[in-house]
Amino acid sequence: MNAIDSGYSIRWTTLWSRVINRFRLRGRRRHLRKVARSRTLQQKIREIAAQENGFARALGYLRKIDPLAFEELILTAIEDDNVRVQRNLRYTGDGGIDGELTHRGQRVLIQAKRYGAHIQRAHVAAFASLCATHGAFGLFVHTGRTGEGSRGAITEAGGRIVIVSGHRLIESLTQSGRARAHLDQLISSCRGTSC
Repeated sequence: MNAIDSGYSIRWTTLWSRVINRFRLRGRRRHLRKVARSRTLQQKIREIAAQENGFARALGYLRKIDPLAFEELILTAIEDDNVRVQRNLRYTGDGGIDGELTHRGQRVLIQAKRYGAHIQRAHVAAFASLCATHGAFGLFVHTGRTGEGSRGAITEAGGRIVIVSGHRLIESLTQSGRARAHLDQLISSCRGTSC
């Protein structure tokens, strides 16, 4: 019986991404610990989200975790959706890019921010500028609240950036296929436009 007949399939892209990142991060113990921690955190978020008022409680929990582990958690969730992720080799001086990937032939930069309150419009605008400089799309993931100013920065970016927060963030961390769906939305938003 092969893997398809048994109902089990190996997610080759996820496996390949993990192997490549493990090799790239060799000797960087702090990074490897944060990646390992992200897998534990992902399971904890799933458990919390399954409880009554789970989404709100899970979001509250995310707002308290280590910001670097949050970055790795986002990258792990995307990787688990069978997308090859390139993790950044540095946490400081990373130029505002926490990770990147290629989806449907398009380069996508990732920025993850662990906020307790509203996100700052300036952060979104700076990330939009960074994406434009690199000729890439952007996935801005955060735990805060998205105000009108930040939404305006996204509009000004011409649809090249999508914000994932709140309910959508928890779904991305707990439901298979949601992170990939956000990437599909991002790439599809510019079809037939000048993006």
